Amino acid sequence: MTLAALLLQSGGAVLFASHLAGLHAAHYVFCSLLLTAGACLAGSRGRLPRHGWTWLALANVLTAVSYIGFFFALRYLAAAVVGALEVGVAVLTAMAFACARDQRSLPGARLLTCAGIAAGCTLLGWSAHDRGVAEHGWALAMAALVCCVASGVCSALTVHVCKRMQRLGWSPATIVAHRFHLALGLALAWSWLEAPSAIPADPRLLLALVAIGTLCVLAPQWLLQRAISRTDPLSVQLWTGLQPAMALGLSHLSPAYRWHGPTFVAVLLVTVSVLADLRLQEGWQPPRPLAGRLAGWLAGG
Repeated sequence: MTLAALLLQSGGAVLFASHLAGLHAAHYVFCSLLLTAGACLAGSRGRLPRHGWTWLALANVLTAVSYIGFFFALRYLAAAVVGALEVGVAVLTAMAFACARDQRSLPGARLLTCAGIAAGCTLLGWSAHDRGVAEHGWALAMAALVCCVASGVCSALTVHVCKRMQRLGWSPATIVAHRFHLALGLALAWSWLEAPSAIPADPRLLLALVAIGTLCVLAPQWLLQRAISRTDPLSVQLWTGLQPAMALGLSHLSPAYRWHGPTFVAVLLVTVSVLADLRLQEGWQPPRPLAGRLAGWLAGG
């Protein structure tokens, strides 16, 4: 399920560049999230558990920061760099969170894989900084990098929040239906500020928008929630570390793709490190979580 969701998400950037180039990013974010929330709301039949409303509010905040930060970074940095850096930061955050929750350090071999991921993220950040400064100036390039890192951190924490909500009786469809309220509001405000005109009434464009939104946003979100319900959040987050390689491979299909050596090396380093960590994780079973402060609270103690 996780790999299928990642493949669909990775294809979304290529399809967006190929078929929705004339659509403002704010319109795409708003319409795709509205489609996703509406379909899952119908699928859940509007049922809401009695508990977990605080977690829902937290999920909305984290989701909004993750999505808006990601798409803001896309405006000033290369898509392959943004996707790989966001995922790399998310994986490192998930590992740090697991260590804090379980109150133990990682074995030496897994620390090496973390170092490999961190090195890949550093190379991506350096590459994005240089290209962003040259094209948009220092302030916008740094703001985009900060948003990208914030998106990765919030993405990792969202997985733990969703797992906690599932333990309180929230179904995957219900979570997806209600975690985008704040993100939808911010996307609507974004579109009003920068693209106040209506979406062009082009049947082919609207059909492409619905199709891409369904395949690359709705389906991956539902599949990821199903994956979270069946395994632990760290495993899901580690598998998402393979997304940059998928996205980079699929980006060759886009006419806007431009080869960049440092990005390829960084993505390769992150992917190899994640694969090695997944291999090592098979022999590492963490003890039962202890009650912590922030990590234990988010994980449900």
